[in-house]
Amino acid sequence: MPISSAGFRLRLLPLPLLLLAGVADAVTLADEPFFTTATVPGNVALALSVEFPTALSAAYSGTNNYSAGNTYIGYFDPGKCYRYVYNDTTPAQSYFTPHGAASSHTCSSSASSPLWSGNFMNWLTMGALDTFRMVLSGGYRAVDTTTQTILEKAYNFSTYKNTANSPLKFLQGAGHVGGASPFSWGRLNSKSWQMGNAILVSAVDADAGAMPGSVGYLMHTSTSNTVNSDGVNVIDYNNQSAAGGTASASVAYKVYVRIKVCDSSVGVESNCTAYGSNYKPEGLIQAYADKLRFGALGYLTYGDLVNPNKLIDGGVLRARMKYVGPMQPVPGSTAITNAAAEWSATTGIFATQPDSADASQTESDFSLPSGTVTSSGVVNYLNRFGNAAKTYKTYDPVGELYYTALRYLKHQGNVPSYYAALGSSTAAYADGSPVIKTWDDPILYSCQKNFILGIGDTNTNYDANLPGTTLRNSSEPTLPTEVSGDTTVDVAKATAMVGKLEGITSLESTRVSNGTYYIAGLAYDAHTVDQRSDLSGNQTVSTYWLDVWESGYSPKNQYWLATKYGGFTVPSGFDPYSSSNDTSTLPTSAWATTSDTVGSNRRPDNYFAANQADKMKAGLTAAFAKIAAETSTATTTAYSASTRRSASTGSASYASSYDPNTWSGNVVGSTVTYDSSGEATLTAVWDAQAVLEGMTTAQRKIVTCCTATGAALPFTYASLTSSTLHARTLFSSFSSVPGVSASSQSASNFVAYLRGDHAQEVDSGGVFRSRSYRLGDIVNSKLTAVGTPSYPYTDAYNPGYSSFRATYANRQPVVYAGANDGMLHAFNGSTSGSDKGKELFAYIPSFTYGDAAATSDRYFATAGLAALGNPTYSHRYYVDSTPVAFDLDMTQTQGSSGTSPNWRTVLVGGLGKGGRGYYAIDVTNPASWTSESAVAGKVLWEFTDSRMGYSFGVPHVVKTAKYGWVVLLSSGYNNSDGVGYLFLVNPRTGALLEAIATTEGSTGAPLNMASLRAFIPEAGDYTADAVYAGDLRGNVWRFDLTGTTGSYPSPLLLARLTDANGDALPITAMPLVAGDPSTRKRYVMLGTGQLLSAQDVRKAKEGTHSFFALVDGTDATGGFYTASTLPSGYTYPLTRSQLTQVSSLQSGLDTTNPVSAMGWYYNVTGVTDVDGDVYNGIVAFATNTPLGDVCSLSGTSRSYAAAFATGKSVLLDPASSSGGTLEYKEDTAGLATDITMIKVDGQVQLNYGDSAGNVLTLALGTGATSLHRLDWREISTVR
Repeated sequence: MPISSAGFRLRLLPLPLLLLAGVADAVTLADEPFFTTATVPGNVALALSVEFPTALSAAYSGTNNYSAGNTYIGYFDPGKCYRYVYNDTTPAQSYFTPHGAASSHTCSSSASSPLWSGNFMNWLTMGALDTFRMVLSGGYRAVDTTTQTILEKAYNFSTYKNTANSPLKFLQGAGHVGGASPFSWGRLNSKSWQMGNAILVSAVDADAGAMPGSVGYLMHTSTSNTVNSDGVNVIDYNNQSAAGGTASASVAYKVYVRIKVCDSSVGVESNCTAYGSNYKPEGLIQAYADKLRFGALGYLTYGDLVNPNKLIDGGVLRARMKYVGPMQPVPGSTAITNAAAEWSATTGIFATQPDSADASQTESDFSLPSGTVTSSGVVNYLNRFGNAAKTYKTYDPVGELYYTALRYLKHQGNVPSYYAALGSSTAAYADGSPVIKTWDDPILYSCQKNFILGIGDTNTNYDANLPGTTLRNSSEPTLPTEVSGDTTVDVAKATAMVGKLEGITSLESTRVSNGTYYIAGLAYDAHTVDQRSDLSGNQTVSTYWLDVWESGYSPKNQYWLATKYGGFTVPSGFDPYSSSNDTSTLPTSAWATTSDTVGSNRRPDNYFAANQADKMKAGLTAAFAKIAAETSTATTTAYSASTRRSASTGSASYASSYDPNTWSGNVVGSTVTYDSSGEATLTAVWDAQAVLEGMTTAQRKIVTCCTATGAALPFTYASLTSSTLHARTLFSSFSSVPGVSASSQSASNFVAYLRGDHAQEVDSGGVFRSRSYRLGDIVNSKLTAVGTPSYPYTDAYNPGYSSFRATYANRQPVVYAGANDGMLHAFNGSTSGSDKGKELFAYIPSFTYGDAAATSDRYFATAGLAALGNPTYSHRYYVDSTPVAFDLDMTQTQGSSGTSPNWRTVLVGGLGKGGRGYYAIDVTNPASWTSESAVAGKVLWEFTDSRMGYSFGVPHVVKTAKYGWVVLLSSGYNNSDGVGYLFLVNPRTGALLEAIATTEGSTGAPLNMASLRAFIPEAGDYTADAVYAGDLRGNVWRFDLTGTTGSYPSPLLLARLTDANGDALPITAMPLVAGDPSTRKRYVMLGTGQLLSAQDVRKAKEGTHSFFALVDGTDATGGFYTASTLPSGYTYPLTRSQLTQVSSLQSGLDTTNPVSAMGWYYNVTGVTDVDGDVYNGIVAFATNTPLGDVCSLSGTSRSYAAAFATGKSVLLDPASSSGGTLEYKEDTAGLATDITMIKVDGQVQLNYGDSAGNVLTLALGTGATSLHRLDWREISTVR
């Protein structure tokens, strides 16, 4: 409502505030500001240097150090007891199944119930590779169906004997053995190496003399029938009973290590995720699938020990960089279905061939027998390598594997010699997985963060074949020409610099085992030097590594150095190859932010130990969290400062802002003075964010809706639990806050949280999401400032209004803001006094409570209030539309029995994406808001309808000849039947008076009509004769409100707006309707185009849009045109061909040729998605052209101002001394966010705000008499 005392001009009333959201045919609406942030996923290349020692290493070192007092993680649940399910037909398909809870990690077996301790079995059987797979993906699933999941331990091959990596473990003492296994032996001995996916267990505790020494050698054999030379038999374990049974103390039992998991009948494990009524074990890859893309590199599975003179260089790409989850995130838009998903969204089952094209291409490229590649994808390679080949690579050229990963990220192309050994006779080298010969470009966006996450041991071998090498020897294969010709990095130079920074001389010429320290030099260069000169910005790589500690920790080993110098925080202006670099160049805080140590060294943040399963899990979890945190820094923000919106009341100005990093909001109140040029000087006097933080939760007055009778009530736990609530007020959801465990759910605590109690937050020891501030983000809701009544009504048409104005001439100003904390906030708008900026009340609409996906009530928000408490909250909209205040006479409403004027100020607001409804509150007298009950009594009604979509249309109040005062509402976006509706609602009761339907629209071809504008011929009366509306199909509708009886007629389809090819041009900005002061013709003006989704960006850049000025009546016709008064030769709907094109606004309409009586159009660059302005024969509008790059969310814009009767520009050229005009004013700094006109000392000016926070003032070539209010949208300052 106009509230400035500087004058009122006859104009149409406001409607929709456009949400920048995702859109499709049936408008997909985004859940966060489209042009504010776009989360760009990180790229994680898994460099799996998993060869013989790493693959066979035990998760828990030591031979006899098991203790039931410790917890050992692995495929088995350490808190459960297990039974062995033997398959006598196929013993290898036998498995362990959970039986029940263990007692302090021990189990009590009987003859009928032989049990194994899950804790003990993890210590006994798990390899480092098993826990690695478990933490990353949930583990290798040998059986993966909707009813059963069985995990299987990594294959322990038989080529090489090594008890150092796979120790021969034993447990001593009958009591210990009996609590850990079903046996009553005095000692349980075991063997895992050479046993594939099984282990041997035996009571044999003495060597017959063939192998003197440790008893462990009893299990050391190369035969399949005996344990050792004394001929102890090996038989399959078939639950031979425990104490008192038939278990033999002289037999070795073969047990297959396959474990049934996620069995809900006995309680699922902590890493099990529900898919319907079933569960699947998952890991970090699934957890981060919506934030990270993954690729996998490894070695050809070649047993180097068989022929050590035939070494193979480098690594091979096993799975391309890609999204692996069921949904594929689209930065800045809505996720889409992932065609290469590696597991099912409904069952969680892994796909066998998610990358089937790479599988078949591998067989074709290398002439492999059909079926050689048995699986594909990142997860399958991670979980299955070694299974098909039944062996692992033994020499690990880790520096060359890392270099291969870098070549991939740098898009340099493959090295043929790396894969040349694979062929039809060596199909086993493929190990059942793709070997990708032709690489794609893994970097999709220039601002992506890139990472290499590796695992391996430090006993590396023969990895000197790298660019700039000085350490090659005769054992190395021929240096590939692709490598020797690579000038992008010099490994000797880079490694030498690492040595200089670390204080290690000659590091570049030092060997480690048979390998080098070159991986450290590569990691340093990749981290500090732009790796992609072909892309804008800097593309660097951060390195993370898990050191298996094959022989214990080696001080400052190559992985320690690679993670320190490949992961430090790079100082501003850092020169990676400066001659002045030394040990003092990098502070410790740049690479180690904890006090953790490894050996005697500080632990780099990116270095993790993997020699113990618990350490591996903690390390990987920390690595992924850090990677995700680094990726979040690639989240682009369009604004250098928080987005701002403002409104003004006389000498006060109010600006709102939000911070997309914390999703908090703020409102700042300022005093404002204007100079003669219209520039404003602002002085901030209060900050609502800070004032609200200073209030106690008890001091706040928060109310909500609704009881079963539709009444509002205090938002307290006591009130909510003692009232019979409306079905929409889904209070039960407060006991199901997502991300909070069942045992921690508390509706009363969540009510306290929503009221602002920080003690309920995670950071304070609570369970709900931590917030920086109580006030949530204010995004698409403009501020509405209500002060002295100032509508232009006259007593001749509206008796009693002058008295109402006098009564409230000194009314306390109040600023209203819809926020995405689920509340409409009312702030004291005074610029003086102790209560300035104080929250006077907050209102929670019922539409924000529920979740349409979980309930049958279609009016709920897309995500209920409960989502606000999720510790991993993703932004949602709640109260995200502009509330608007109107003065109206309640006596002059339908059904009123009053006889005297009853003027009230009523605030009406919608929710945007937050829900499908509107609310109304009597805000006449702020002094009456003395308690929560008093405020609840001011809530008049909430309105929704089965035909209403998301409430994007800003409401409007006018008088009508038939009903008196009414509220006008549109059907908005995504309504049920696709038809457009104008709802006329009683402002006193909220009852639906009438719904007028368009003559088009269906579920298959929805109109999506949100933007409305009413035309009021006489401002003093405020009776509307028509409402104009646009929809996303380019239709312009006119609703006739002149009738006094019966039903209103169906709306007239006034025009169909299309481009030159006949394609519809969507309308999202408000129609502008005004009479030309010279000709008295009524003009309906509309720009076209939409920026509601990422898909719209291309159209905005490449498509042609237009601005239309349609004539709809003159004074001579007494109003709008009808069929009888329409000029001869024209028919409805109007089309482009019936209008005159204005080729240049500097020239305007060419009157030397025939000009259409129905108006004109002008083609523009970009889209008109911002509400324009009209005044005194001038129309002002703006167009936006986004850059189309999620790494740079903004774009360019143009502002226009023209006399709408002539189509001629009135935008004065500041460089002209003779009154010359501009076609438009180009702004390369950002997108237009608002445009309006002001008058200062008789000079009309155009004020224009952009997304960079700039406000431009442009002179217009017309005269005027007074200054009207500023009402900015998304600007950083008001001048």
